[in-house]
Amino acid sequence: MAGALPPKGEVALSMETALLRVTRVSSVRVAAICSYDGIGIVSQAMAGTRGEDEIAAMSAEIGRAASLLLSVAADDALGVAVFGATNGMLVIGDMGRGYVVAIADPTANLGLLRLEVETAAKELRAGLARARAEPLGPTAGRTGSAA
Repeated sequence: MAGALPPKGEVALSMETALLRVTRVSSVRVAAICSYDGIGIVSQAMAGTRGEDEIAAMSAEIGRAASLLLSVAADDALGVAVFGATNGMLVIGDMGRGYVVAIADPTANLGLLRLEVETAAKELRAGLARARAEPLGPTAGRTGSAA
């Protein structure tokens, strides 16, 4: 999966916590984390919801388009994007290696949902940065030179 870290250890726990944070908001139908490539990493959907893979792929495409638009038009980066529709809303937050996505009914508290998606994305961005910075392999934690 290019561009995304596999969900391991602390990062996987953070992803589950992020989804829980988002799904606690009333009327959320789908919460997902996907890579920039549109690959679903983890998701949670209400019973009867179909197309989780398609949701991840399309959400990534929307996130990329919004990011490109902001970079060209406003010299800015995507934080959180909110899209409204007749029967619901889509909220996408950029986590640095992918997106946190929520799809909710029109009755959802948009302010709270936006805040929870933004907070989840920021926490995942920080967790991914920590995971990247940690040394891997048998020499992890060693200092100095071998004599």
